[in-house]
Order: sequence, then structure tokens, then C-alpha cells
Amino acid sequence: MGERLTLTLERFAAQGRAVARVDGKAVLVERGVAGEEVVAEVLRSEPRFATARVTEVLRPSPERIAPPCPHFDGCGGCDWQHLRYPAQVALKRQVAQEQLERIGRLTVPAGWEVTPAAQSLEYRDKLEFVPVPTPAGWRAGMHGRPGAPPVPIERCWLAPPEFTLLAQRALALLAESAGHRAGKAETPPHGVARLTVQGGQDAAGSPALALTLHVHHAGQVEGLAARGSGLLKRLREDLPALNTVAVAAGGDEERPGGLRVVAGDGLLHKSVGAFRFPVPMDAFFQVHPAQAEPLARYVLEQVAQHLPPGATPAPRVFDLFCGAGLFALPLLAQGYAVAGAEMSRAAVRAAQRAAAAAGVAADGFQMVDLDRPQALRKLIRDHGHPQAAIVDPPRRGLSARLAADLAAAAAPLLVYVSCDPGTFARDAARLAARYALNGLRGFDFFPQTHHLELVGTFRLLQ
Repeated sequence: MGERLTLTLERFAAQGRAVARVDGKAVLVERGVAGEEVVAEVLRSEPRFATARVTEVLRPSPERIAPPCPHFDGCGGCDWQHLRYPAQVALKRQVAQEQLERIGRLTVPAGWEVTPAAQSLEYRDKLEFVPVPTPAGWRAGMHGRPGAPPVPIERCWLAPPEFTLLAQRALALLAESAGHRAGKAETPPHGVARLTVQGGQDAAGSPALALTLHVHHAGQVEGLAARGSGLLKRLREDLPALNTVAVAAGGDEERPGGLRVVAGDGLLHKSVGAFRFPVPMDAFFQVHPAQAEPLARYVLEQVAQHLPPGATPAPRVFDLFCGAGLFALPLLAQGYAVAGAEMSRAAVRAAQRAAAAAGVAADGFQMVDLDRPQALRKLIRDHGHPQAAIVDPPRRGLSARLAADLAAAAAPLLVYVSCDPGTFARDAARLAARYALNGLRGFDFFPQTHHLELVGTFRLLQ
């Protein structure tokens, strides 16, 4: 590869890339803006398409800006820091609509909107770092763009500065305790493969931070665990808000696996509207707190429009992939009968604790693998037939089995919360024989990236 092409970028496509054409072949270009003329280096060439990256802008778009982060060119975390934020929001809507029409063959409600974020930087309350060797020693970094190595960073602009400071300080202390000398060690100190920093509040409502050290093998846990209390004490000298250090062996971001709290209480409290959620460090919760509130409010409005609260008996709602209860708790508080199903034991316990603290029923949450045969049918046998269902699956979307079971269950209202327009479109096509898309709203949870949260309201066909 390495060939350089002069291109006119025609439009945006999925994954934040702009599209050009050379001899009839599509070229998907990173770091470009539609309407620009650029020089781009080819990264990969296939018979039907190529990928490339902008190396020089010959005719810039008026939407192009200087990226605020000095690491943007090498880091793989952001797609669009070179684009004005209002243009990012408009493009997310455009690309999502194209995916819904092309993949799902959907008739998209006219005039649907994307709710922008109040802040386009420093909005995340969870970040993952990787150790990166440098001549000065181990530094916290981010995964590089595809095919490139991790990038050491001074700070990540998607979260408050103390997140990067905590990761940097933790690596420095771990390297010190392991006897690493600058530029000499070949493997990260104590086998740490990545570090997760999370934010929230402590039990008293004060700002709090938590640190998880991830290692590859369970045998590496004990060595770190023995240092947990000392590490917490040293780190709190610079970052007094730190309240927990944990170690996790194996797993991935969705299922970290084997997490062990080695110092502190292991909980971060998240506030969304009137509700507080005591969330364990290994349970999923939305990482953009300021957007979680309008998202939850919109989902509840969709349910209430079809199924007003206050009826007797209480209207029955299924909250599938319920997490720590972001939607279930306010529904319970309004008098709905809610059954919450979630595969993560930690998330179910968090939902039960939050419900108990809010004074609403906590016994409707249960650990369920919704992809298993008969899982939804068993929920219906245990709780009765739902009058509405909320689904908020992981990025991979619904399994074919669960989509078929939802169609067969035929709840009159289905509210689908998705973090991937492509899988949303695919699943909507699977449901099309029984459900019509009545409403659509986007929420920009991840400014500076191409990702978009969608909420689709589906009505059962008569």
C-alpha cells in the first residue's frame, strides 16, 4: 500500500468515513469531510473498495476545524474532531437514515431529530487506557487507528483530565513497585493489560473515581491484590476522590470477568433525574450521564403515550437488557408493573439495590440470558403477557431467535434502544412482519465519534 491519490470526497458513509470514487471503485477515506479535495494515502485495497486516510487537504470544507486534541491523528478513539459539532450531529442523522432505508428497508418517520449533547468534550464518565512503552517509561495510552500501535497520550479530551491523570499515576506507581527502569521493561508492570477509570459519586453524593486493573490471567491477580490498599493510599495523595481499586482477569469491556475489589467499596453511584443507581464496577451503565436523563425521559414518554400510568391492574412492561434499571425504576415509580431481565448478575443486583433505595418493588429483576431458547416465553409464563416491551441490547443487537420470539409475543408496543443504527436496521427488518416503525429519535451519546444512540417506537400491526 502507500499509494497516494488526489480525491474529491462526495459524501459521508458509515464508521465516520467520507466516500470518493476512482475508476468506479469506492474509496472510504478517514479524516476527510464531504465536499473536500484531498490527497489520501491508500491503507488497504480490495477488488470492490479501498480504504485511505487524508494526508493533505487541498480544498477544505467550511465545516473543517482544527482538532482540539493533539493525539487525534494517531489515536483510534475519535473519528470527527476535525468537524464542527453541529455538522457531526447532522451527519449522524444522515448516515443513520441511509442505513435504516438501505439495510432495514424502512420508511423513516419524517422530521425525526437527533438530540445533541450539551458538551462535546469531557462528557464521558468511563475510559479505558492501555499501557504504552516509551523511552521515559510506561505511559497510559489509547488504541491506535486500525493497523497502528497504541498511542501514548497526555490526556483524553472525552473525559475530565483527572481520568488520564489517574491512569498515568497508577502506571507510574506500578512500574516503581515492579522495579521497572525507564525504557528497559518489555512487558507492562505486574502484567497489567489495560486500565479502566470510572467516575460517579460516593454514597454521600460527593464526586468519586474508581480504577480497575485488567490482567490476562487469573494467576496474575494475587500479586496486584496484595498491593491494592497501598496503591489506593498512594493514589489518593494526588486524587482524593478515588474510592476503589479493583483487579479483573480476562474478559472484555462488556463482560470483564473475574472482577475483584481489592480496596474500597466497589460501588459508584450514578444520578439520573430523581434516581440514584449504586452501580458495581463490572456492571454496564450509560457512560454519558448528561444524555442518560433525556434518553430515559423519552423512552418513558413513548410508553406513557400508548400505555398511560395509573390503570388498575398496573400496566405490565418488560424491560429487556435492563442493566441497572435506568428505564425500569422510573416506570416502577409511576405505577407500572415491570419485569427486568439482564444477563449480568452485577447489573441485576444494582437494579435491585436502586429499586429498594427508591422505595419501589425490587423483586421484578432477574438474571436471564435472553438469547437462550424459551427465555422470553419463560418470562411471560412467570410475569404475564407484556403490554409494552423495552429492549436495549448490546451493540450486536438482537439475536435472530429473540427477534422471532418478540414478534411472536406481539406486545402492542415495542421500544427499541440501540447503540448501532446498522444492527437496529437489521432487527427492524426482522420485526417488519409484525411491527411498524412509528417514531424515531437519536441521542448523541458519543460526540467526536460516528456512534449514535437510536430509539425506535414500534406498533404492532393489526
